[in-house]
Amino acid sequence: MKKVWESCFSVRTSVFLTKHDASCRGSHSHTVKQAVEPLNLCNFSVVQYGSIIRTELSLLENNDVKKALEKVKDIQQIKQHTITASAINHVLEHVFVAENGSREDSKKIIIVLTDGRIFLDPMNLTTVLNSPKMHNILRFAI
Repeated sequence: MKKVWESCFSVRTSVFLTKHDASCRGSHSHTVKQAVEPLNLCNFSVVQYGSIIRTELSLLENNDVKKALEKVKDIQQIKQHTITASAINHVLEHVFVAENGSREDSKKIIIVLTDGRIFLDPMNLTTVLNSPKMHNILRFAI
């Protein structure tokens, strides 16, 4: 994890993409909440996915780290499906865009917290990962 944080501090924009459900046994929720605490040196977003995809904290909402952390602590779990490919695509289409606070010149990181299983996702993970929009985005799966 230390390498992930070091990478985050050297860039401008990071997204935590997290799956909250029983298969994760609550651990990801705790991990995300702990992970965002030291992120006062970079711009970050939190996106949760399950049966739906929801941006819990946008890039425009984290200028006040204390307020952002409180918002993350209040995240309510989305259950059912595991639509990882669709969630990554959501980040590309709706988070890493200028109108939602992403800067063209910033380096970007996606950190996916998942149990590794995809369930009922209409999108193909390989297709999304090979998308031109993924070019130059550093990604971690934890």
